[in-house]
Amino acid sequence: MPYHMNYKDPSRRHRHHFLVKRLEELETARRELLLQLEELDAQKNAIQLEFNELQNVDAPISSLPDEVLGMIFETGVLLDDLPKSQFATLVSHVTHSWRSIALTTPRLWNTIFWDLGRQFLPEDAEIEEPLRVALSQNLQKAAEIASAFLSRSSSAPIDIYIRQLRLGELKHGGADLARMFELIHTHFDRCRYLCIQDANRWAVEKTAEKICCRPAPLLRSIDLGVNIIWDSEVEFVPSTSFLPSGTPRLNTAHLDWIKVSFIHRNLHAFRYLQSLRLVCIIDNENDHALLAKALNSMRALDYLELDLTEEVPDLPALTQSTIRFLCLRINQNHHGRATQCFQAVSLKTLAIECELSESEMGFDLDGSSQAGFPLLQHLVLIDVTINRLELGAFASRFPQIRRLTCQGYDPGFEMGHVLDAMGAGAIERNPASAAEVSLHWKKLHTIAVSGPNAALGVPESQSASQLNALQAASIPAPRLGVPDSQLNHLVATLQAAGIPIRRLMLPPAFITPADGEMMTGLRKLVEVEDFSLD
Repeated sequence: MPYHMNYKDPSRRHRHHFLVKRLEELETARRELLLQLEELDAQKNAIQLEFNELQNVDAPISSLPDEVLGMIFETGVLLDDLPKSQFATLVSHVTHSWRSIALTTPRLWNTIFWDLGRQFLPEDAEIEEPLRVALSQNLQKAAEIASAFLSRSSSAPIDIYIRQLRLGELKHGGADLARMFELIHTHFDRCRYLCIQDANRWAVEKTAEKICCRPAPLLRSIDLGVNIIWDSEVEFVPSTSFLPSGTPRLNTAHLDWIKVSFIHRNLHAFRYLQSLRLVCIIDNENDHALLAKALNSMRALDYLELDLTEEVPDLPALTQSTIRFLCLRINQNHHGRATQCFQAVSLKTLAIECELSESEMGFDLDGSSQAGFPLLQHLVLIDVTINRLELGAFASRFPQIRRLTCQGYDPGFEMGHVLDAMGAGAIERNPASAAEVSLHWKKLHTIAVSGPNAALGVPESQSASQLNALQAASIPAPRLGVPDSQLNHLVATLQAAGIPIRRLMLPPAFITPADGEMMTGLRKLVEVEDFSLD
């Protein structure tokens, strides 16, 4: 209601009434204009919707049958540009027709990704109300998303990723956490791949107990591991039976910090493995015996990565008769015997992770030639340092190999360093040493070399900073070898000494800018290919 003044002057009183009336007229006109704007917005939205629909109908992709578009979606979900868990949601929000197709394409929704993030909750004490509410909302949202994905995936095989689950969430999760476990447990018979990683010991145990206790006839791959940063007692053993009905299709396993007794007790689940990556601790002779028995029971095993910490010296060698690829990383408190701790009569490729240590490469290479690996053809040395590139010892131990691969640890690690370490530089300095070099690797025909950049995908621009970091850490600077601009001369020298090199595998970044004259001469001597670690 307007505020009335008792004006003594009639002219002011008249002006006041006029202004009040004018304000009311303007307010009325404004309301009418706003209503007109709303009406115009509604008309515009309706026309825009019709326009978009016509445009979508005439778009080239609209001519594709629904089945073809569904196949395109299924291919797109395999791309690495976007996480699998986001792709389905993205394409289902583009157009109405895309959403209809996406919702009826089960394989778009068969990846269940549950990540609790890095919010640490106290394990023993009660948590504050804001944290409890946030945890509850997080778990409810995860359950809603998982429920939608599981429903839309219909009967398709599913992949389950569970990350960063800790004891704090288990203690305070309550009914919300129980609902999430129940959802996964109910559909576990459809599980094709299970990953539980970056969790602490008890969280992995609890999760395995809750969801891995029913048949899993489709399970092909499993990835279990404890984050040792979060848990001092890193090894875990689920107390209940693990996959009690067996897993006839399980052929790949990645097990981090798993007690050997757990593997032995559940051999029914791992019996048909073809590929195994195992990180474990051997702290007594019984564990060693159980591991030996477990490996020998895996009669289909072809690929083995073994990251082993041995607390007991002088244990007998582990044996496995079927593997053809073996990657060893042995951490021992006692004098190393990495290449003597394993015997594999069918082995074709041996990869050794060479630790950066003070004692040369940390490996005792004494012993009979090719002992334990009679069929070995390919030797792979990973994280090799230039100052410790002692290939003579490896040549004596593995004289029958036909292929040598070296992945360098130092920035600037090159093929020239390897050929120099094989004796090319020594021969050029003293031709009489060719007779000694000729005794080494008489069957070696392929050499592959990459530095850390090629192996790890680090841009070349970071090489200088890496070198500075090495110097700051008081790591010896790399020794200078013969530069790669002289590769043709180095290869010719080794060929003349009796090593039948006929193929070099180099990083693509080196081949492109390499000296034209040198590469022309090199290609006359050997085949030159891009580096690959197959």
